[in-house]
Amino acid sequence: MKIVTQSFHIALLILISMVPIFGLSAQELETLPAPKIKIGKAKITGNVLNALESNSKNPIKIRISYYQFIGKAAFNELETITVKVDSSNHFDVDVPLMTDKALASLSLTDNDTTSKVILCLGLDQEKPVQIDFDMQPQNVNQAVVVKGGLGLNALDGTLLVQCVMNFDDYSAEFGEMHGVYGSQAMTPKEYLSVENEDLNRRTRFALDSLLFPLAPRLENLIKNYYKMTYTNSRYIGYKDYVEQIAKRYHDSDKIVAVEPDKSYYSFLKDDDLNNPNWIYTSLLAYNVYESFLYRFLDIKAFGIPPIGDMDAEKWLEIVKNHVADVIGFNDGFFYDMLVAASYSKQISKDKNPFTQTQKANIN
Repeated sequence: MKIVTQSFHIALLILISMVPIFGLSAQELETLPAPKIKIGKAKITGNVLNALESNSKNPIKIRISYYQFIGKAAFNELETITVKVDSSNHFDVDVPLMTDKALASLSLTDNDTTSKVILCLGLDQEKPVQIDFDMQPQNVNQAVVVKGGLGLNALDGTLLVQCVMNFDDYSAEFGEMHGVYGSQAMTPKEYLSVENEDLNRRTRFALDSLLFPLAPRLENLIKNYYKMTYTNSRYIGYKDYVEQIAKRYHDSDKIVAVEPDKSYYSFLKDDDLNNPNWIYTSLLAYNVYESFLYRFLDIKAFGIPPIGDMDAEKWLEIVKNHVADVIGFNDGFFYDMLVAASYSKQISKDKNPFTQTQKANIN
């Protein structure tokens, strides 16, 4: 399972903690509840039932890996907590969070390399999660009981993992769309059509390959993950991707794709970028949401300047003038995340420290 490997710098906590509470009008049955910035802890308790006596030599460990949209995780690392069960095979842990709700990956193992259970958990600072693992059945995944949190049960958590694997397996089994790239560079419009159809096929394959259907809100989550993956790696990367494919599959350095103009990026209007639930997608893939924000800031057609020593409001006025007509709105969550991403990109990607003026602006 691909898991996010990068988190925003701790310095952004001061900035983002001032962001207004996020709201979402979609019904809870159709989507996961929108996360809100809130420093706190989510409690996870559980029991390992029918554990073998031999486990005294190799104590069972519970590994909980989770994504902090802002936080103290080192560059290219997850926040991971490893908990050993006690003599009664019980465990109890508080997971520090900077959002009130989050997704986490949980694995149960009796050594350092083999996981007996891997599933996704929905964490909530207000609702503890209770997990019971029964080690007696041959297939431990079928004997996991999960209650509380965001209301994801063990089957939900297992299916989410399987969905990610299915999406990746599609390219391995059927091949990606490289064959449709000819000896001439596609136009941006042709490229979007081909890649969108590829995304639709992979999505159908991933969902249809499940033994059980996903609940509607989890299907929405996984479709967001698929869409963000393609938006970040394919759609925004048109020029680089077409030229890389030409070199790799047609052994040609002569195919040069055009740099798309602003109108090409109108597909972003369909992505509901003001929805804070995009944060959830970063547990399912390598820092996909942060990477998207970084790439968005670097789109040449947008001409977004670095934030530098400008205060956030002044910088956002410039950004909105450049992109509001393309993405379809000029206020809200997404713009707050661009401010965070601009500062974070400077620290974690460009490796440039904050100036004194920037520190004052963040404060």
